[in-house]
Amino acid sequence: MEYRKYLTTGAAVPARTARRWKRSAACSGSPRRKKVCVSAVTLSDPARMSCGPALDSHHPGPALDSLNPDPALVSFGPALNSHGPDPDPALDRHDPALVSCGPALNSHGPDPDPALDRHDPALVSCGPALNSHGPDPDPALDRHDPALVSCGPALNSHGPDPDPALDRHDPALVSCGPALNSHGPDPTRVPCDPALVSPDTDSALISTISVCEEPPLSFIPPVHQTSTNTSCAYGQVRQTATVEDTRKQHELLLLALKLKHGLTDEALEDTLKVVNVISQRHYVSSTKHHFYKTFDDLKRNIQFHYICEGCTISVNIEGEKVVCPNCQYSCRIADHMKQGHFFIVFPLESQLRNMMEQEELFSQLTRPNSAAHSSPLTDITDGELYKRVNRNIEGQSEHHVNLTLTFSCDGVPVFKKSSYSIWPLLYTVNELPPDLRAKQVMLAALWFGPSKPNCNTYLSPFVKECNQLLTHGFEWISVNGIHGRSKVFPLVAVCDSVARPMIQNFKQFNGEFGCSYCLQKGTVVEKGQGHVRVYPFESDTESRNHGSSLDFAREAIENRTTVKGVKGPSILSLIPSVDLIQGCVPDYMHACLLGVARSMTYMWVGSDNHENPWYVGRCIQVIDQKLHLIQPPSCVSRVPRSLRERNYWKAHEWYMWLFYYSIPVLKGILPECYLIHWTRFVKALALLLTESVTLQQIQEADIMLRRFVMEMGDLYGIQNMSYNVHLSLHLAQSVRNWGPLWAHSAFTFESYNHSLLKMIKSTQGVPLQIAKTFQLQKGLPLYAKKTLSNASSECISAFEDLVRPTHTQSAIRCKEVIALGGRHEKVRLEQDDYLALHNVANHIERELLVSYRDRAVINGEVTHSKRHSRERKRNSHVVVLTDNSIFSVDKFVVADLVSGEHCYAIGHYFETKRHSFFASLSNPHHFVAVGKKLGHLTAVPAAVIQRKCLFMNLPNLKVNYVFMFLNRNELTN
Repeated sequence: MEYRKYLTTGAAVPARTARRWKRSAACSGSPRRKKVCVSAVTLSDPARMSCGPALDSHHPGPALDSLNPDPALVSFGPALNSHGPDPDPALDRHDPALVSCGPALNSHGPDPDPALDRHDPALVSCGPALNSHGPDPDPALDRHDPALVSCGPALNSHGPDPDPALDRHDPALVSCGPALNSHGPDPTRVPCDPALVSPDTDSALISTISVCEEPPLSFIPPVHQTSTNTSCAYGQVRQTATVEDTRKQHELLLLALKLKHGLTDEALEDTLKVVNVISQRHYVSSTKHHFYKTFDDLKRNIQFHYICEGCTISVNIEGEKVVCPNCQYSCRIADHMKQGHFFIVFPLESQLRNMMEQEELFSQLTRPNSAAHSSPLTDITDGELYKRVNRNIEGQSEHHVNLTLTFSCDGVPVFKKSSYSIWPLLYTVNELPPDLRAKQVMLAALWFGPSKPNCNTYLSPFVKECNQLLTHGFEWISVNGIHGRSKVFPLVAVCDSVARPMIQNFKQFNGEFGCSYCLQKGTVVEKGQGHVRVYPFESDTESRNHGSSLDFAREAIENRTTVKGVKGPSILSLIPSVDLIQGCVPDYMHACLLGVARSMTYMWVGSDNHENPWYVGRCIQVIDQKLHLIQPPSCVSRVPRSLRERNYWKAHEWYMWLFYYSIPVLKGILPECYLIHWTRFVKALALLLTESVTLQQIQEADIMLRRFVMEMGDLYGIQNMSYNVHLSLHLAQSVRNWGPLWAHSAFTFESYNHSLLKMIKSTQGVPLQIAKTFQLQKGLPLYAKKTLSNASSECISAFEDLVRPTHTQSAIRCKEVIALGGRHEKVRLEQDDYLALHNVANHIERELLVSYRDRAVINGEVTHSKRHSRERKRNSHVVVLTDNSIFSVDKFVVADLVSGEHCYAIGHYFETKRHSFFASLSNPHHFVAVGKKLGHLTAVPAAVIQRKCLFMNLPNLKVNYVFMFLNRNELTN
């Protein structure tokens, strides 16, 4: 062929020859031959080639080399062809951006072979349907998808190709280098695979020109992205993804972004539009409706239960209507939902299976210790009742893992000026470690309305499914391919003193026999201008138990009256594993922090008590001054606030006041007999809240709490013997049954209630908003594992940054420590630091270059040095070491030694003192008296830092005090 010479040599085509070729193409009966001839003219001109074949002006151009279409010129569309009719203008452009313009690109009539007009992977994937003119002699050439090009010899089986380099200008193949061309080096063209050789000249040119016409535009994502394998948190992945996979991956990133920052749907839709504008194509869904359809599988496992407005019982569904079986009320389902007479149920089985199929959670499940007695108690799995239940169920194995649940139900106001509230039914899996347990709170049901739910109606679906899972269990497949079955045993209910009697179906605390744990009747006394029911100390009160409570419930039904505070049967009694009395624990957060601590503080500073000997309201300014001198470490959520703002204190603030601030601040202000009485309460609770509680400590705490309750009436009067004070008598037994108080407190559930409130973005459809966001959050990990299996390393890294906290790029990892902040460059070791390091580190040289750092992450906690400039109202540099000594960190030093990089803390030790606030009572065990710092600098390996402490230097104290945090699971995590 004559035009072969020009194509293979790059020589300019004379104008006369070009016109002859054009006329020949117009008369040719073969669409493929026509395409070859037309394209050959354009190929002779690199200036025209750079604008794409659409610049075909029926006149040859001066040169031929550039094979990269210019999107700016291509966008001019048909206007670029102004020299008259083009016999096949569709062949002028195979860019998806122009193809998407539709028929406007081809105004000369039908195209005999429209399949050739489009090489967009989206159309190519439609297969043979693109070519309706009969069999294609070489259909492989119709597809220029890298996925097919990568198939190699299958695309071209006609023999040698005179110029295989032109077969592919895809960067993915270009990157293959000279290995693609076995015919020798080509100084002007990209080498090609010898497997793509063809003896037929026309076919070779067709494949050559067609492939050349695919534009490598930077903003159009390739159909496949090929690179090396990458190992990440989501396993070993191969970064090869189709356009559809890439779209899902990018929408996954947008979903993670929405959930992390709590974006509204309006903000999400705007984000989608911005992404599509930047990419210059509809690369992600253009509307929130289509966006959420991608994640439909994550939102299907919810059930709606309809209730009768008047009877508050479940109604029957008959066709499109709901009918109350009691009052025969009838209404259309849609209208019933609009009125809000429903609650939502989230099946336990799907959520628990989701958990079991996540390796990072499944591998952390603990095997319970079934020994009859074990001391100390370190978690809920060490409690007596937990072990009793565990001994009565089947043994566990790799394929049979039993799960137990702690659940909670409490009302949460949604709006400030409305009675509407949500009542979420939450639960956690006791076999997870405490830190993971707090992060894996699950939602079983959700009630929304202006009034409290009927608990027997609301808990009915939960109880029914629990019995099903307790009897038959559910099947799961771990990431390792292990097939297993788990049975589920609900054990513990955590509620406040309002919700607890609701689920027990008992009288509330202000009624006769209102205690959930004993049969003390209570006494009504005058207080202020009204009356209250109080619970004076009684040493021989009979305790309630599960069996007698069921008998009282039956008697109450028969006699239609309340018996010993029991109004009737509780639906929880239908779950065999739940003890109606000991399984409904007294929550210390509500009873002690928001109860006793708050009420006693109000008594001390309330003006109503100005005539009483315990009144200290006149000294409130002095108390506030002391509070403002306290600098807690960064792990404490809030710095101390004035007592004048006590109405706004949260439970965490009352926690800090009770265990850390109150005794040193009130020393010398509150009369000593009252402060000693208060200290007994603090000391007893502190023993029950430590990470590890011995049976001896439980007995000691029980004695102190009984004395605290007994003296309460003598010191403050019987009118202040509230139910919360009485509940203190039942805390020790709860620890024996279920481990330390923190293991079954409401802090975890109250924190998640706050997270549920943040899911609400408008006043309409509150429960549906929460349901959607909750399911997206819980389904995200498994969906991400599936979607990111073939994602690029950049995509995986971006997702991990969105779903978990990351450290700065300047962080240095030194075995068990991550050093942060400070100067990044290395400097010479200072003289004093050299002397300090010389005693603890080998191979330290005076000329050693080190990196000074301000902070370090140790045991998952950020510890600051004294030189950290941002610390003003906080002190995070006083720490306790593994040998229980107290140390103040001045700086962190990272040194590169023979054995690798090591991080050291340089500072001063504190000398410890023997000091007690009272002669007749020892300090609580977490108080440590310290003197001044030792004079010389000392270095210790940063890894020996155990945790941060609260350092207090108050003017009324003879010594300084350091307060150890009671456990890692509340406030300081």
